[in-house]
Amino acid sequence: MESVGIVRKVDKLGRITLAKEDRKILGINGLDPVEMVREGEEIIIKKYNKDSCCTICSKKIEGDKSLKVEKKIICLDCVSKIERISEK
Repeated sequence: MESVGIVRKVDKLGRITLAKEDRKILGINGLDPVEMVREGEEIIIKKYNKDSCCTICSKKIEGDKSLKVEKKIICLDCVSKIERISEK
């Protein structure tokens, strides 16, 4: 992981500011959603990619563990739940 050498204070509402240069490099524009992942004592912030999440449960989908229906992506867990419901 690359350190960019920038230190920010968390404001009273728990917010931090991302440097304009970093937002530009990562392609993060105003009002774009970002994803925060906690790994041990670190928080990783990255641009959110809705195409990698299940439309139904919002769980992140890894690799080819999904089904695409029209323009929607559904994880295999949700596909199984739908199949069980339709069998009743």
